[in-house]
Amino acid sequence: MTDFDYPQDQVDDEAAEWIVRMGAGPLSGRQRGSLANWLNRSPAHPAALGTARTTWDRTAHLALTATDLGLKPLPSATPRRLAPRAAAAAAALAAAVLLAVWTGLGAFIGNPLTLIAADHRTGRGQLERVVLADGSEVQIGAASAIAVHFSDGERAVEVLAGLAYFTVTPTGDGERRPFVVIAANGRSRALGTQFMVERRRDGVEVTVTEHDVEVSAASALHGDQSVRLHRGHSVRYQRDGLGRPVEADLSTATAWRRGMLVFDRVPLSHVVEELNRYRSGRIIVSNPMLASREVSGVFSTANPEAVLDTVIQVLDARSATLPLLTVLY
Repeated sequence: MTDFDYPQDQVDDEAAEWIVRMGAGPLSGRQRGSLANWLNRSPAHPAALGTARTTWDRTAHLALTATDLGLKPLPSATPRRLAPRAAAAAAALAAAVLLAVWTGLGAFIGNPLTLIAADHRTGRGQLERVVLADGSEVQIGAASAIAVHFSDGERAVEVLAGLAYFTVTPTGDGERRPFVVIAANGRSRALGTQFMVERRRDGVEVTVTEHDVEVSAASALHGDQSVRLHRGHSVRYQRDGLGRPVEADLSTATAWRRGMLVFDRVPLSHVVEELNRYRSGRIIVSNPMLASREVSGVFSTANPEAVLDTVIQVLDARSATLPLLTVLY
């Protein structure tokens, strides 16, 4: 995997989202521009969109009802055939569901490349604490994976998926090698002892809980960038570069270590990404507007189904449930 490549299941998800958008109606000028940028970003994107379009072609001709799709009808609604525009949107939803099942099995059993590369990994809902050869400790979050690359020149750990909290044995007393954490197109060099690295679908976030961390990121657009991150601050980087440091609520950021999920006006897309680490099967959001809706609340990781039910109710969303898959729309 190169610095600017992301897992195939993420590419498939993004392709499915574009099919849903196109199936729901004509794209706006801004959306057409975004689609063009997405297609040009990687040779894998046009291929994934082609697969999604094939799936759409296989389902778009169907005259579907809500019951056919296993969707929950509105209260006191009577069964009826969907209008042409609604039928197109429903067929697009069906295409997204089929695509997710057809091409996204890696999301359920784990990305094979990650499974091969990982030295330590956790399943859904599992946490693990690992003591490295130098005495440093890593707490690995749910559905996460790391690879250890210690050498004579540096102590490197790569976050392959999910998140990890590092308590680093500092240099000195015979240990001169720097401690660095690699994730996607960036590196975080410990200048202190405790920090967290989370690898998300849309980038990487580094949060410092003790002392300082030097975060650097490479991008084709801006080249190499770096920033010194102080305690109580976080920074995000993506393929297009490094963001600005911001103050972080450390209690919220590390709540997962205490078996809690804390969301403060967080987009549903991020909430779903978190929940997918704790429950069997997978949740996807087929409606981009719904994915951007914000969620706030404090939840226990011990009951992710209750969290999902609460979110659906609060956002007045609909859901379709299949084996190993829940679609929110």
